[in-house]
Amino acid sequence: MRLILRGLGIWAGLIVALVATFAAASEDKYFDSAGVSIRYIEDGRSEPIVLAHGYTGNIERSWVGPGIIAELAKTHRVIAFDHRGHGKSGKLHDPAQYGPEMGQDIVRLMDHLQLPKAHIMGYSFDANVVAQLVTKNN
Repeated sequence: MRLILRGLGIWAGLIVALVATFAAASEDKYFDSAGVSIRYIEDGRSEPIVLAHGYTGNIERSWVGPGIIAELAKTHRVIAFDHRGHGKSGKLHDPAQYGPEMGQDIVRLMDHLQLPKAHIMGYSFDANVVAQLVTKNN
């Protein structure tokens, strides 16, 4: 019985740590990207880096939970956002509202924040979104 309780104590500690990590994340902010409400957060200072999560991701799962924002915020101004159709951003039913528009959301976010340039990091599916963005906007 003690072993089970000790194991539960470890899990409870991990849950408390995860909740504290999520709570430590910056407050939600929103901007309008061609009629779609896009959620983003910011943390840190210095050179900006925009984080674009993977296909089934969101800010918490992809960047906050693993500690990536906390680590990058030590040396960068970190901007992470939920893509349209993901997390707390607007959900659209027309497939034409996705695709290239997802890359343009990054450009619009940078415009909204008045960032002339930034590092952009795409994870998983979003590596493709970022690659398309770079090739079409150069």
